[in-house]
Amino acid sequence: MKEEYIDKQINNQFKCDLTHITDNIKNKKRVIFTKFGDGEYNCMTYCNGNNCDGDKYTKELGDELKKSFISLSLLSKNDDGIYLGKWHSDINNIIKYYADFFYDHLKENNIELFDIPFVDYHFCYNEHKYFGNNNNMYEFVKAIQEVDKYKLIVSNNLNKRLMTVFKANNFVEIPENSWYANGLYDILYGVLNKELNFYNDAIIIFSSGLATKVLINDLASLFPNASFIDIGSGFDLLARKKPTRIYYDCLPHSYEDELSYYKGLLPIEFI
Repeated sequence: MKEEYIDKQINNQFKCDLTHITDNIKNKKRVIFTKFGDGEYNCMTYCNGNNCDGDKYTKELGDELKKSFISLSLLSKNDDGIYLGKWHSDINNIIKYYADFFYDHLKENNIELFDIPFVDYHFCYNEHKYFGNNNNMYEFVKAIQEVDKYKLIVSNNLNKRLMTVFKANNFVEIPENSWYANGLYDILYGVLNKELNFYNDAIIIFSSGLATKVLINDLASLFPNASFIDIGSGFDLLARKKPTRIYYDCLPHSYEDELSYYKGLLPIEFI
């Protein structure tokens, strides 16, 4: 039974595509999207070191990431607006690991088996799998820009131009990495909690590293009308005019291509 469940989660088609999240935003429905990939896996299995952004792995963060994966997956049972990014392949047993401990949690707590709400890891990402092949990313950004909700960006100062990309109302600055390991979690949680007490159906867009999932999970249950969208590094090129990932060199588009794709949504100063 367990092996069958794990195989199903590895091989399942994705829950939906980006048009679903865009429609939810347009219809002012709550959306939660975050990602569980290799960095989260390494932290959850207590590896030493850090991820590609310099986020330090700690046991405390690993334990909190496990709780977040379980809680968000359980929340999805009664909320179809929750999406978890699924890693590209299972060559290194990453997806198997997630499915394995989630299965154990369901069984230990006598909860009926159900599928993890997996979507493509690069669900909201300007990369070759999506960018330029259709207008889905364009419509996603346009929907956030136009929806009549308070919008907040959480990222480091290098991504401050994301305020303009998404027409956000406010920007909460964090360090470039390891803010969780450096003991800043409670401060950031307090800032966002205060914002959401004023704007309880706000959209918070995160480009803020590993501990993003912990923040999303901790806030999601307190503010059931708020949306939390983890864009990761997917808009770094547009925000900074230069790539932040080595593999960007392999992508078939440039900063100028992104400007062209989002023409009409961005102001003249982006040129």
